[in-house]
Amino acid sequence: MAIDPAQKMAALEAELVIVAKNHTEAKQVIQNCEAKARWLQGGIDACKDILKAEEVVAIEEEQTVKKTS
Repeated sequence: MAIDPAQKMAALEAELVIVAKNHTEAKQVIQNCEAKARWLQGGIDACKDILKAEEVVAIEEEQTVKKTS
């Protein structure tokens, strides 16, 4: 028995709808991941700035101690 072209077309169209929905959801996941990565990088950069500032303060304090000794 041959496959009815109308049934085959309906099945293909239904699968296309599912694939299109999956694609849309995947694009949203990518956008969410990119935003999270930018947020995380901002936190990392802020921590680096704090650590650098603390290092500068420690060096300055060390130099002050040496000068007063």
